[in-house]
Amino acid sequence: MKLKNRIVMVVLGLVLLLQGVLGALVWNWHQAAEARMQKSLLARQGLAWQKMEAEAIARLRDAADSLGQAREVAQIFRQDRFEKAIFSESVAQALAAAGNPRIDIQNRGLGMLYTSDSSLKPERVLELGWTDRVLKTQRRVSGVAQLGNHHYVWVYSREAGQSEGFVTLSLDVDKTLNGFADNINGQAFIVSSRGREILGTEPGLLKRLGIDSLPAGEAVRRVRLDRHYYDVVSQPLLDPSRRRIGSIVGIIDATDDARSEQRLHFVLLSIAATFLLLVGAAIWVFIQQAFVPVNAAIDVLERLANGDIDAQPDDDVVADEEVTRISTGLLRLRRDVVTLRMLKDEQARASQQQEFLIRDQLRSLADSLDPQSRTDVLKELEASTASDAPPEETSRDEGDNQLAKLAGILGRMAGLVTNQQARLLTLLKELQEAMETQAQFLSLQQELEIARSIQQSILPRIPLDVQGVEIAATMIPAKEVGGDFYDYFMIDEHRLGVVVADVSGKGVPAAFFMAISRTLLKSSVMFFREPKGAMRRLNDQLCAENDQMMFVTVFLGVFDIRTGDFRYVNAGHNPPALIRRNGETCYLPRADNMGLAVLEDQDFEEGHLVLEEGDSLFLFTDGVTEAMNPEHELFGESALLDNLRESNALPAARLDSVIAQVRAFSRDEPQSDDITCVALRYSASSSRIS
Repeated sequence: MKLKNRIVMVVLGLVLLLQGVLGALVWNWHQAAEARMQKSLLARQGLAWQKMEAEAIARLRDAADSLGQAREVAQIFRQDRFEKAIFSESVAQALAAAGNPRIDIQNRGLGMLYTSDSSLKPERVLELGWTDRVLKTQRRVSGVAQLGNHHYVWVYSREAGQSEGFVTLSLDVDKTLNGFADNINGQAFIVSSRGREILGTEPGLLKRLGIDSLPAGEAVRRVRLDRHYYDVVSQPLLDPSRRRIGSIVGIIDATDDARSEQRLHFVLLSIAATFLLLVGAAIWVFIQQAFVPVNAAIDVLERLANGDIDAQPDDDVVADEEVTRISTGLLRLRRDVVTLRMLKDEQARASQQQEFLIRDQLRSLADSLDPQSRTDVLKELEASTASDAPPEETSRDEGDNQLAKLAGILGRMAGLVTNQQARLLTLLKELQEAMETQAQFLSLQQELEIARSIQQSILPRIPLDVQGVEIAATMIPAKEVGGDFYDYFMIDEHRLGVVVADVSGKGVPAAFFMAISRTLLKSSVMFFREPKGAMRRLNDQLCAENDQMMFVTVFLGVFDIRTGDFRYVNAGHNPPALIRRNGETCYLPRADNMGLAVLEDQDFEEGHLVLEEGDSLFLFTDGVTEAMNPEHELFGESALLDNLRESNALPAARLDSVIAQVRAFSRDEPQSDDITCVALRYSASSSRIS
């Protein structure tokens, strides 16, 4: 990059730095102004809320004072039991002036003696912890209280009678919320401590603004909606015990302020950009004029470097002191160049003699290399042989280049010798590692084959010898060992348990988890003898100490061979297919149950159906329906249902038909998941109970 360009960039950089400092000062000023604005909004909203609270509590206090002096209240305390009461006209007028609040009269043990709430089970307003405060703080307590999850009321409670109990008045906050909104000139909301909108002068506005959560303390933030800007002011809502029960939220239209700020930002950026452009242009013009004599001097220097001894500065720039000094130096340089040329010729002759000596030594060293390396080195030596020109006609640069080439050849020879030794050591090390790896691989293959045999051995392989039901099953793992499993066993003389499951993942971890799940499941079924309880117990057992965060989907059915009654629980598994003897085929309804080992203490929905003679069930894992062909298409549930509808065969033949169709569909595509199928057919009507 040219010097003048670098100077321009440095100056512009300094200008940008100055603008950055000014921008930072403006930004700090803006942030301070925004902080003051937020503080003002919080103070304004706090004063409005205090005003609304003071007005509401004042009305309740007047009504409570009138009620505390009523004879009806004294009579209620004397009887000390819950009953209805009719108050005098003066008390009724005081209550009407207060907005007809709810009245609760309680004895000192907080037993309810009277309430104006007409619900069957009115919720208590005065909490147990407030009674001490009523007695210690001028014999009264007031503020906002939360009833249930969605009800906020103004509360005023005072001691009544001769310290016989308490009179508590409560008024819904929503009756005074519009006044609060008018005071802040916006919209007002009450939000629960969990962030849910409870009350509001414009319901749904918080959701439209995208406000899903509020901070626990005071906060102000600005949001945009439909080209309008709003200031959202939130403050904690505290009950008389100073406990946070929600938030007070005010939403004020700040569109004018926001647009004024945007216009100010645009003006400031425009001024900064214009200033930078003008300064840059002025600097560029100045540098161009200042470098005119320097460029003339550089031109003379280039001509001298190219051998033009007659080159000299123009008369119109010689007057410049700096250029005159450069020209004088260039003339001295020309005299020195002639002297250096003579020294260079002498050094070239000495370099040529050194080259011949080094070349002979290199030829001798090349004989110690292997044949291929020796041939390559000799070719390079021949290619780098110096010309036959006499020393006086050989330049110094050419001699230096020849020496550099010879030094490179010498370095390469050293590298070849080192590489020969390194290759030999590497080959020996690789051979040793290959032998160790092969031994480990053979050992691992043997262990996986043993694991495969063990896994296959724990699955039932002997046909079920029970009159009235035929069953067949198969499991084809995607790897040496798989995560799918199936099982069928007699729970008692008349009930058959049938299971198909799919453990998350593949390989050895899934196989271990499969073995544990199968063992625990069978013990749970034998204990509970019904699917729902067995599933709940199995889920809790698998969730305990499940550090690997694995899970399993399970379909468990209990089949009563006498009646055809089939009860089942589907825990996140593929729904089995039901094949009626008349050819009607469908999948069982999907349940909302999640897989096992995900969450503890889960309840499972139980399904039920009745099988007739000749009806069949086909249980499977997703390795069947998610089998993939070379075009990356899935086999799918529809294709499986079509196969089951067309194949009215015995269980074993039905399994063979499905497996054959899946393999024909997949063609040469490797199996990506374990394939497990269980086919059950209700065959003997003699086993039914008449």
